[in-house]
Amino acid sequence: MQTSLKKIENQNHFAGIGAINDNGQLYSSLYLVEQINIFRKEEGNRAVLRHDTLILKIEKEFEEEIREQKFLESSYAQKMPNGGEKESKMYELDFEQSLQILMSESKTVRKAVVQVLKKKQQPKELSRKELILIALQAEEEKEKLLLENLELKPKAEYTDQVLKSDRTYLATEVAKDLGFTSAKAFNRFLKANHICYNVAGVWVTYAQYSGKNYTKTRTEPYLNSEGKTCTNSFTVWTEEGRMFLNNFFNNRLSA
Repeated sequence: MQTSLKKIENQNHFAGIGAINDNGQLYSSLYLVEQINIFRKEEGNRAVLRHDTLILKIEKEFEEEIREQKFLESSYAQKMPNGGEKESKMYELDFEQSLQILMSESKTVRKAVVQVLKKKQQPKELSRKELILIALQAEEEKEKLLLENLELKPKAEYTDQVLKSDRTYLATEVAKDLGFTSAKAFNRFLKANHICYNVAGVWVTYAQYSGKNYTKTRTEPYLNSEGKTCTNSFTVWTEEGRMFLNNFFNNRLSA
């Protein structure tokens, strides 16, 4: 995420939500600290999280991105007790980045703030590809419900058949299932949790997840600008891999 340096007239502006970038809705660090403290208080936790403390957590968590200027700071005019103002630092985070920061909070606070952030997400215009994907997912859900209604087929048998399926899923499809706004954000999550890393443009699993039939490599031909046929390789996820990621993400969220 890259945001330009900007000055905001006062902190009350951040009772609302920030702009939208390629990764979706942005939330200011001021807004996050406000929500965290609201639900800490409801939980009975008297410890108030200071904004400058949250800034330090953000800079530690995203040290590499900030150093590479992929995650730039913004500023706001902070009201002073003497009636003056001073320019203070803040950051704007997308949903996945906010989720990473919230991992250090209690389960109750984390789930409550996540629900608030989800409700505040502004809808964006869907691309043709995304509309097609939604239609495909709707068909999949319809098929799933029909299968579940077949009382003579035990759930265990259905699950076994699904896991034996040869179907594979693009990173974009799995990302949507888990609530990520893009495949890029999904892959960043996998990298942060040491599940996958990038080798020459192809995402591969770390050794501990290799050989478990979680992923496959798909190769497809294409014509380059000179009209020559070339190939492009990319990673797709199997049904087993999809189930693993779903369990991993839900366990991480509820931990």
